[in-house]
Amino acid sequence: MAFFDRLSKAAKNVAAKGADTLEITRLNGKIMNEKAAMETVKTKIGDYYWRLFEDGHELDEEVTEMCLEIKDIQESIDMLQGEIDTINQKAKKVEEDDAPEEAPMVSGIKCPNCGTLNEIGTKFCRECGTRLEPVPAPEPVLPVDSATHCHNCGAENPLGTKFCRECGAKMDTNI
Repeated sequence: MAFFDRLSKAAKNVAAKGADTLEITRLNGKIMNEKAAMETVKTKIGDYYWRLFEDGHELDEEVTEMCLEIKDIQESIDMLQGEIDTINQKAKKVEEDDAPEEAPMVSGIKCPNCGTLNEIGTKFCRECGTRLEPVPAPEPVLPVDSATHCHNCGAENPLGTKFCRECGAKMDTNI
């Protein structure tokens, strides 16, 4: 019988320890929430003093030094952002310079789906593939180096065309 008494007592100890562990975990969670709330208030204090500094109010020497440090950091950030902007502008210019030039169209068929201007006589939008209302026109004359042929029907299409203007098939953009 003593064995079962010890076993029962051990089980009760394990259950009590589990309950204690659960309570400690709950309390630690509350402590973490309180610390987060405290950090939020500290941030508000910092924002308050920063606004005073920006408005030109005289502050404690130590606070003023910290605010000046923030200004230095912001100037460094602004300088780095300027470098990023310069790199992005150069990259954009390179992309624009490398983009194939399309022959300007004075008139054409505006796609009712996406608004792309397509050459007269085009049956399917070169941008989205939507069927266009037929408008009879003479066959356009394209420079040899600015056209590609449809793999489906063989029709000549301007470079950059995504869908054949004659049959509507998706163009192979890898060519």
